Amino acid sequence: MLTRTSLLLLSLLAITSLAAAADEDEKAIRQVINDYVDAAYQAKPDLVRASVHPRLQKVGYVRRAEGAGYDEFWETFEQMQEIVQTWNKDGGVDPRTAKREITILDRLDQIAAARLDASWGTDLIHLARTDGGWKIVSVIWQSPAPGTAAKQ
Repeated sequence: MLTRTSLLLLSLLAITSLAAAADEDEKAIRQVINDYVDAAYQAKPDLVRASVHPRLQKVGYVRRAEGAGYDEFWETFEQMQEIVQTWNKDGGVDPRTAKREITILDRLDQIAAARLDASWGTDLIHLARTDGGWKIVSVIWQSPAPGTAAKQ
C-alpha cells in the first residue's frame, strides 16, 4: 500500500514532468517561429521547410503605398520559399537587430497560437504538432497600421 508520502512524491514527480514537457514545447514553438523569421531576414528558404507545414494557409494585408487601405495577399508554402529568397537579399534588414517579438498566446498538446511582431508587420500564427514536430500551419498578417512606423 502506498503511503501518503509516496503518493505526494509521485504527484510531485508527475507535475515536474508535465512542467518540463510544457517548457520543451514552448522552446520548440519559439524555435519554429525564429526559423520562420530567419527564413525572411536571412533569405534562407531551407528554414521555411524546417518551420512551415507544406499545406500552409497564409494571407496578408499590405498597406498601399499611395492612398488608404490595404491590398490582400495570399501565399502558399511554395510561394513563401520563393519570396524569402529575395525579400532581404540586399541586406536592408539586419537580422541581428531587426524587430522580433514573439508572444505565445495559447498552447495545448497539439495546437498553439502566437503573435509575432517583425520588421514587416504583425503575424498571428497557428501551429500544430506533427510527426516532424511543431509546424506553422496558418498565418494572418498585416503591414504596420497607418500612423505607425515599421521598426527594425
